[in-house]
Order: sequence, then C-alpha cells, then structure tokens
Amino acid sequence: MQIQKIQTGTTFTSLKNPIKTEKFLYKNELVTMREALPSDLLDVARDMKKWMSQSYKYEYCMGKEPKHQKAREIFQAIDKNQWLQEIKQHLVDMLKKPEASLLVARNQKNKLIGYATMENMNGAQVPTGIIENIHLELPYRDGELGKHLLDKITQTAQNTFDEVVVGSYSLGDRSIYRNAGYKFIDSEQYRKLLNARYDGVNVNDFWLKKDINH
Repeated sequence: MQIQKIQTGTTFTSLKNPIKTEKFLYKNELVTMREALPSDLLDVARDMKKWMSQSYKYEYCMGKEPKHQKAREIFQAIDKNQWLQEIKQHLVDMLKKPEASLLVARNQKNKLIGYATMENMNGAQVPTGIIENIHLELPYRDGELGKHLLDKITQTAQNTFDEVVVGSYSLGDRSIYRNAGYKFIDSEQYRKLLNARYDGVNVNDFWLKKDINH
C-alpha cells in the first residue's frame, strides 16, 4: 500500500534537525504524522501500559510454577492508575530533553494509530539514539506506514547522534529495518547499557544499528 503525501505543515522542534509534520492518504484514510503534543501523551501512555501489561503477563505469569504465581500476585497488586500516570510522567520528562523525540500518527477520526520514541542512549561509546518504542495498530501494519514512521524517527537523529539502535523487543516486521539501512549486531555493550537503563532487567535480545551522519 503506497502512501500519497498531500500536505506538509509546521516543523517538529524537539531535536536539532527539524522534521515536517505530514498529512497523507493511506488506505483511503487521511493520516497525520507529527511531533507529539501534550494532549497526545495520555493516549500514548494508555497504549504503552496496555502492551507492557500484555508482555508482562505473557512472559512471567502464564506458567504453574511458584514463580509464575508470584508474578501474577505482583501484577494484581499494581495500582494500574498510578502506573498509567507514571508512564505519562516519563513521557513528559522525556520531551523536556532536547535530544528526545516522540512522533505520533493519527487517522482522520483523530484516533492514535502509531507512535515512535527516540532518546539518548546514555553511556554509549559514541552519541547514540535508541528507538525505545515503535508501535502501530494492527490494521496499519502492512509495511509502508511502519517504514514511514521508522524513516521519520530516524531522521530526527541527524546532527544529534552518530548511530541509532533498536532492540528486538521493539520490532515488528524486521525487514522494514533492514530495508531502511539497519544492520543486525550482537553487542554486549548495548546489553549492559540496557541492563542499567531498566534497573537490572536482563536484556538478551539482539540489536539492529544504523550509522548516521557518515
């Protein structure tokens, strides 16, 4: 499915390299892709909480062993409203950083259909951006819209980072990343950085990386 761009508007301002707001036709729908506004953050936080809940239950709560029972008890005890507010506050704090960016895509009914985040990967050997979240609603995952969202969030790294990395936990159709110039890597450096970033959570997944500004 091809994207037909019909309008370019104001610039994104969250990073040194401005990116244009775009409106385009996609499957006969008018889609707007732009930098997130404060009014977008609750919708993004709700979606993040939903898939984080699903991931936690799938990875830790599905078995019958005592550890799975304990994980279910922990999950049931979480204050879901407080969790939602903490995720939203994380987004607010993230967007105060000049090197961070959050892009959103909304359809013609103003429904959030996708988003992507870029942040600084602290501790990397060279200035590195990390695409920590990239998500599209299922009906929009035919490749073209995902590629466009990836291209846009990657563009925000120019003049700010030397490379961009993304972990396999963020991936959907991995060919989208390869076609956009990302290459598979296997680096202990990034695993250690993510282990520290997520307070000791062990990250064993592989990574993809793209060199920027070279």
